[in-house]
Amino acid sequence: MKTIRRITALISMCNVLCATALQAAEPKTLKEALLNYPWEWTHAPRPPDLLIFNQDGTAICTRFGLDWKITGSHTALGSFHPKPNSDIQVKLKFDASFSTLQGSTLDGKYHYTGRRLPPGSTGATTPVSASTSRPSAPLATIQSDPSQPRIQVIKDQGPNASEWALTPLDEAIPADIRQNLTSLREDLLDEVAKAAKASPRAYQLASEYCDKILATISQRELARVNAGYRSAQVEANKATSNQALNARRNYMMSWPQYAREESQRSSLRENESDKADVKKEQLKVEWAARAEQMRKALDGLYAQLRAALRE
Repeated sequence: MKTIRRITALISMCNVLCATALQAAEPKTLKEALLNYPWEWTHAPRPPDLLIFNQDGTAICTRFGLDWKITGSHTALGSFHPKPNSDIQVKLKFDASFSTLQGSTLDGKYHYTGRRLPPGSTGATTPVSASTSRPSAPLATIQSDPSQPRIQVIKDQGPNASEWALTPLDEAIPADIRQNLTSLREDLLDEVAKAAKASPRAYQLASEYCDKILATISQRELARVNAGYRSAQVEANKATSNQALNARRNYMMSWPQYAREESQRSSLRENESDKADVKKEQLKVEWAARAEQMRKALDGLYAQLRAALRE
């Protein structure tokens, strides 16, 4: 019995010591939380990214660059670089324990969430809880929350979904984005009929906005399939020889003649590969040009929606 009591006492002491150590390990300042821990960064409906804050005021992420500076005890300002030669200012606000963050661009158009990960984490593999991610969670997650008005969802998440629809052809988009948008559009129609939170015009514009994004996704999918077919067709049509080369080949060729012909065939294959690469990229370039035109239309419709919500 004495041995059992001693073991129990040791276990209890270990638990107390571990709890004390964990409590002591919690960051006491925002700077400690940023520099000593990896962070998960989410721009819904895109999947989370791993974000590492550096001492020199930069942050490392696979998809973008971020410069940061602390502006208060629980606030920071980020300079976000999603593309070369682009700069977006982001306001970051952290909770009392420095375990989660909420971010938004200065114009309020885009929203971000984040959470502090355990030391040594190499990726964001588990979803943020609903209580910490609601302002910028994926469409499907927000739709399951009946307390979130649908008109607020399209206001917050519309630009994010629009960005997904306009992404380059060689980038993957969420498989369920079409289903999420379709459900959101129908929920908007239900909400305006039963418990409208804004004017009928705002709901009409929101429904049109969903339709436009869905149409853009359809056009992107068609362009992606067409690009895949074009790529396969270009590969199949690459010439590896020509009539002149074939006419010169015979069993009486000397080794110098054969080597010269092989060199000519190699040059021909390289030229054909270069031309094939250009043709493959052509549809991607065409889509990028179309996407810019569609972006203007989507941004214009979203601006009308925001104006209607302010009425």
